Amino acid sequence: MKLANCVEIGLPAFVILVILSQAYFPPISQPEGLPLKILDAKGKEWIFQFRFWPNNNSRMYVLEGVTPCIQSMQLQVGDTVTFSRLEPEGRLVMGFRKASNATPSDQVQFVI
Repeated sequence: MKLANCVEIGLPAFVILVILSQAYFPPISQPEGLPLKILDAKGKEWIFQFRFWPNNNSRMYVLEGVTPCIQSMQLQVGDTVTFSRLEPEGRLVMGFRKASNATPSDQVQFVI
């Protein structure tokens, strides 16, 4: 997911495309969602709230509580955050690249 102006617009969350959310994240049925543990590339475990907001006839999926992670990784607008799933345990792993780096084709990306 490319880092957009989420801090400037006051949204401390990553917004995730519906189709990618449903394919790679656990299913949720209640808007308040569930806490989700994600390991970063340095081995630190982050706990985000994975939830959705009703949006007309659809849902907007978000990971909330990402501000400390953004600050720790020193992410800036235009940087890319990636999510992968380790198999067979299904653990979510998060990485990032600064805007100047190329994009590997084997990782899922979400645009916020």
